[in-house]
Amino acid sequence: MNIPGAGLIMDAVLVVAVSSCLNSAIYTASRMAFSLARRGDAPAAFAATSRAGVPRNAVVASTVIGVAAVVANYLLPSVFTYLIASSGAIALMMYLVIALTQYATRRKGGQPAEVRMWGFPYLTLATIAFIAGVLVLMAALPGHRLELWLTLGLAAVLVVVGLVRQRRLGGRAGAPDGEAAEAGERTAAPAG
Repeated sequence: MNIPGAGLIMDAVLVVAVSSCLNSAIYTASRMAFSLARRGDAPAAFAATSRAGVPRNAVVASTVIGVAAVVANYLLPSVFTYLIASSGAIALMMYLVIALTQYATRRKGGQPAEVRMWGFPYLTLATIAFIAGVLVLMAALPGHRLELWLTLGLAAVLVVVGLVRQRRLGGRAGAPDGEAAEAGERTAAPAG
């Protein structure tokens, strides 16, 4: 298109876009660590906030892990490639668990749901079947078997750790006491 400096302009656009993605990832990771810490599922230090409500420890930890991932990409590119490849299977597993939980919770009844879902239970069952089909397809395709097995292995480890932790806490895992929950709500602010 004969635009002078087009390469430099595109480089600037890419740097801004990547910086925006990085900022979003740090925000999301730090808020997740903060939320898990408030529930007792992560180190308590991640629940501490500044006067402005920013969970600085969680932000710093998320940033350090992000930098470590970049370093790992250069030092161990093959391992990092498998980690990136398994992220798709991990997302599928997460959505499968969400769909199964939603189905079981709504089928159990009790209090009426605050949000009505159209097509329930058929749409939920179709989602579960679709995700299960994709996972079976991944097992059948040689190029995706390793990421599927890594994901299933990680899921198994996390389930065992969660069950052991829940048993140790006597079924109270993830349920903060009233005082801690109220204090967390007072200090939690969406400031970033």
